[in-house]
Parts: sequence; structure tokens; C-alpha cells
Amino acid sequence: MDVINLSLGSTSNSQTSSDAIAINNAVLNGVTAVVATGNSGPNRGTIGSPSTAPLRFQSGTPRFRKRR
Repeated sequence: MDVINLSLGSTSNSQTSSDAIAINNAVLNGVTAVVATGNSGPNRGTIGSPSTAPLRFQSGTPRFRKRR
């Protein structure tokens, strides 16, 4: 089994960025791609490329509000 494990982040959240396309091409050629979601925060649209590639596995840490 071939695996790519990336912990990269970008301010771009485009599915058509060059690194997202590269991840998709790798997956289409039989490689499993696991990509970190980035560290830009809990708001909408903060998942950075290459984690925006539609064919990847994505990993990240959820942020929960603390109870008072």
C-alpha cells in the first residue's frame, strides 16, 4: 500500500489549487492520501489546501466550547 501523509497548510481553500489536484491525481493512481486540515481556526472556510482535495482523507482536531 502506498500512502502520502501530509501536514501542510495554506490560506487558500481552493479545490483547484495545484497541491489539491496533485493529491487527487495520486489517489486516482492508487495512493492513499491523508492530509491535515490546517490551523487557521474554527470558522467556516478555514480548511486549507491541500486538505480541500475531494479525494483525500482529512484529519484535524475539533474545537469544543468549555462548559462554565
